[in-house]
Amino acid sequence: KYRAIRYIQDNMNFLQGSPLLQLALQGLRLCLERETGQTAARASDTALAGFAGELKREGYRALQVNQMAHHAFLLREEKREQDAETVMKHLETESQTLFQEIENRDRTPIAMVPHMQGRLAYYRGDFQESLKHYAKACEWIGSPIDSRFEETLSDLHNSAGKDFNDLCDFPMALELFARALKARSKLNLEEKVARTQGSAAESLLRLG
Repeated sequence: KYRAIRYIQDNMNFLQGSPLLQLALQGLRLCLERETGQTAARASDTALAGFAGELKREGYRALQVNQMAHHAFLLREEKREQDAETVMKHLETESQTLFQEIENRDRTPIAMVPHMQGRLAYYRGDFQESLKHYAKACEWIGSPIDSRFEETLSDLHNSAGKDFNDLCDFPMALELFARALKARSKLNLEEKVARTQGSAAESLLRLG
């Protein structure tokens, strides 16, 4: 339920002022299905993948790529690593194409692809590879110009901080957690603030 609620929050962030607000409601449906005992990944296999296809038909390719990246991570959380990797391999090609087509417009949705690639690499224990993906995601986003960019960058800083923590580079981990904490506090993202504080506390404890 907790992950499903976070999923809804992410959708709402991308859909403000959009006619596709129903996508956020799709996230709510996944949450309710999870309450009845169905896993989020299983529910999203048909519901989310089908809706992503509808997005693509309507011309919202960047948002479709973003949602399928979320879907891939849900698959990983349900221990379906091979399925997740298959989805991400397809999305890597699609996101590269979109990166060239979008040019100077909002690339935040497709930056979710290298971010999810980084998270998958992190859970494989490949921390250096994970950091390469996060750097690519930051490059795609560019300079933050509104709150949506700031939140996405804070997510990347938080994720990268975890890599440096596991690489035992605690000063760098703490610097990244501080950046994430500053942005998340500014945006009143209380849930994310708490998670970052917990990660920073672990780094401080290990630093001694």
